[in-house]
Amino acid sequence: MNDLVKRLCIKKGFIGVFVSAGILLTLGLLIGFSSPVGAGRVSIDLPVYAKGRNENQAAIDKGNVPKLWQSGNRGQGMVVAVIDTGIQPHKDFRLTSPGTAKISRADAQRMIAQKGYGRYVNSKIPFAYNYTSNSNQATEPDDVSGFHGQHVAGIIAANGRYTKKQHEYVVGVAPEAQLLDLRVSDMIDDENKNDVARAIHDAVDLGANVISISLGISLPNQSFTDEEQAAVQYAINHGVFVSLAGRQLW
Repeated sequence: MNDLVKRLCIKKGFIGVFVSAGILLTLGLLIGFSSPVGAGRVSIDLPVYAKGRNENQAAIDKGNVPKLWQSGNRGQGMVVAVIDTGIQPHKDFRLTSPGTAKISRADAQRMIAQKGYGRYVNSKIPFAYNYTSNSNQATEPDDVSGFHGQHVAGIIAANGRYTKKQHEYVVGVAPEAQLLDLRVSDMIDDENKNDVARAIHDAVDLGANVISISLGISLPNQSFTDEEQAAVQYAINHGVFVSLAGRQLW
């Protein structure tokens, strides 16, 4: 199996983490944050994944996600910000129809020009930035930072399909959602509070409906003076659903 595909899908030992961070997170995306009638519900010719092997099928079935798909909810018109170790572009990270994108290329480029940083990757990943190095280019994960962000992004919004050359693929919970690649880690446990806070604020500014944050460092006790927690509150105040996970929760 393609090594990058392995990094996109759930592996033994990761199921508990990613079912909670992917299934529950995106159920909030699809149900709790549904767009108004007609918005984000563009009719598209959805593929049928009857052939080959979806490496994420066990989690999809466990979360009863196919029932959401049958009702037309596949994440179209929605945006998930992944604040993690980065996302590497992949053939399974795609939109069936770019016309369903909430953030168009023109929208992304306008925001990038206003902020003075960031990079448009494609219609699936309209914004990418590495906050640890303040770089527009070094946004993809590597063997040092780890591929945790790639795992999370794949389970949330991969949209793979069967082809004659590739029988194995990954389909996430919300395959038609867009992803914001906000990298805040260059190695395990090196996250900086200011980097995380900046990424959260940018996610809100860019129009994220959901923010997924996975940190290797422990989370601090509740403090309204902590800039990370203040940023989370900022997101919540703007109607954004925030899923936050850390190594220690107390």
